[in-house]
Amino acid sequence: AARAVHSRVSGPGAAAGWHPGSRAAAAAMFSGSVLLPGGDATGDCTLRTSDGGSFEAQRAYLATVSPYFAAMFREQFGAQKDVVVSGVSAAVLDALLTYQYTDQLCVNAHNILEVLRAADMLLLEEARKQCLMLLLKTMGINNCLGLATLTRQYYFPNFSDTVFAFLRSNFEEIWQRSEEFPDTPAWLMYDLLSSPELNVEHEENALQAIAKWWTTGAPAAAPDANVLLQLLQCVRIGRCRKEALDQFASRWPLLVERVEYQTAIVQALRIGPCMCTPNKLLIALTEPEKPPQPAPPANMAPNPAVVAGMAVNEAGNPFVAQMAFANVPVLFGQPIQMINGAAPAQEPEPEPEYAPMDLRQAGCEQCGLTNPERWLPRLPSELIFVIGGWSNGQPRDTIETYDPRVDRWFEHKDPNFTPRRRTHFHSGTIQRPYKPVDHGSAYDEKTERRRGVCVQGPAIH
Repeated sequence: AARAVHSRVSGPGAAAGWHPGSRAAAAAMFSGSVLLPGGDATGDCTLRTSDGGSFEAQRAYLATVSPYFAAMFREQFGAQKDVVVSGVSAAVLDALLTYQYTDQLCVNAHNILEVLRAADMLLLEEARKQCLMLLLKTMGINNCLGLATLTRQYYFPNFSDTVFAFLRSNFEEIWQRSEEFPDTPAWLMYDLLSSPELNVEHEENALQAIAKWWTTGAPAAAPDANVLLQLLQCVRIGRCRKEALDQFASRWPLLVERVEYQTAIVQALRIGPCMCTPNKLLIALTEPEKPPQPAPPANMAPNPAVVAGMAVNEAGNPFVAQMAFANVPVLFGQPIQMINGAAPAQEPEPEPEYAPMDLRQAGCEQCGLTNPERWLPRLPSELIFVIGGWSNGQPRDTIETYDPRVDRWFEHKDPNFTPRRRTHFHSGTIQRPYKPVDHGSAYDEKTERRRGVCVQGPAIH
């Protein structure tokens, strides 16, 4: 039978209407003379605590559930029968023994961390897992930062990933409302702000979070200039609005006057990003958009090459295509080389190799300009990915990315990518729930056709 966890949670992060558990009720479950699985048994050892607790138990059974007790009761270690369990209170040991013998774990918001620590020390793995699972179930805005600090102390599958996904997704609400935020450790602030998946509505909000943490939290009592500089370098200044930076300067004048702010924000904005190995998105964000080509006159004769290309697209027949190209002997001053009845495909220009730079590095060692990562957008709510698709009667082998702030699509081709007819359409937003959609269609501006898609990912509103 599955073990039951009886939790009555109160205090910060507790659900409304829950009340602290009764210590007397938990104590009544474990009366000193225990029932072992399979029938009645008398205890052959006594476990004592420093605050006067005394519990009878069976050494053989405890040795099977905990390597700690297995080592304690071995012959070579004296096979102790009267043991003082140091560092554990009577109430906590009572809760743990009750769970081992009755499969019921009675904890509340005031003792769950103490029970977790004792279960970890005594190597009671099942009790430890139940505590961590209960903490995840009660995770909210007011206790998630405290849970994040536990990820460095206790391991549990997906525990760290679940906590940090919640932190990144709800960061806007956390830094504004959580009572724990001023006491957030510096390492946790850096992990959050340096993440490309941090969900902020506007990048300058990351600056506001740093200012609040720096002036009201632990750093206010013992400021560390290096910590402030590292956090400010996590701000993607290329995505900050000028008017928002001006408002920030008027609200936090003392912080703006610091050398760290002038170096990480003001000077970095002035010298611009490194363009030694730019990617397509960085080029689009930093270079002005080219004006659209003027539309040809309505009475202008059609381009023979375009007519031939349309014939290939529409007919899909090599014979028709060859007849169409026969009327176009020269394209841009060069004879057309026919291969199996069709013009040769143009080789795409190779994309420059782009290696992301660590945000701890302020600038490029070659050109001395600012870290280019600080000009790129974070992933949530700013990028849309279209993977595969259907166009011109053939499955596509492309991955296309759309950035709404520059209003451009970017196409990436990978020779190892298998063409697929079903399109996977993903938004970078991580805060919205996933909503699968069966099938739909998307408009392809290049071919002026609609192509069938299968949408899988967060709903786009």
